Amino acid sequence: YDSAEIAPTPGGDLHLTIDEVAQYRVEQALAKGVRESGANWGIAIVIRPRTGEVVAMANYPTFDANAFGKTTGEVRRNRAVEAVFEPGSVFKIVPFSGCIEDGLIAPTTMVDCQYGQINVSGRIVHDTPYGVLKASDALAYSSNVAAIKMGQKLGNLRLYDYIKNYGFGRKTGIELPGESSGLVQPVEQWQPTTIGSIPMGHEIGVTALQEVAAVAALANGGEWVQPHLVSRV
Repeated sequence: YDSAEIAPTPGGDLHLTIDEVAQYRVEQALAKGVRESGANWGIAIVIRPRTGEVVAMANYPTFDANAFGKTTGEVRRNRAVEAVFEPGSVFKIVPFSGCIEDGLIAPTTMVDCQYGQINVSGRIVHDTPYGVLKASDALAYSSNVAAIKMGQKLGNLRLYDYIKNYGFGRKTGIELPGESSGLVQPVEQWQPTTIGSIPMGHEIGVTALQEVAAVAALANGGEWVQPHLVSRV
């Protein structure tokens, strides 16, 4: 058979937003934290809120890229964009900020935390026994009762709107393969007790990158910016 040789075409230079020093220090701190806590794995992400630049992204356990063939698929997973988990209390920024944005509360509004107990459609949610707190303190102390009350103030539809506006339930679009959309049930499928779960970060699945991007939106004056890793090619 005839054959022809085609000269290779040089590829472009890929410039990332990753900061080499920050990446190294984050990897070291993450490894130490996972080992000391006895966790199975961990994720750490550093992002610039105004630009969406990912300065560092680390997973632990990690692997040696020079020995790629000796690793398992599980170890090679980039959990920062693939792993979906219930966020828990870090999700409380959504109902609290939604109520502030809609003018339903101010940071100084007093909230009765009912000494750590609230009835949601027949389900009793228990919490640390806080009394009446300023909304800002209720968030700082991570009151489940206060978070649920914020969700109830918004109602299902408005809470769902804020969840979507913060970027949950969809891919961020970062330049990485295997990104998950997370798990957000359509509001019409919510149960009567769902409003007592989602405000405190249950019955919803997020990725670490989604949560970091949402917190970054708060730091950016309420504007969500798409996270990205590629600076230029």
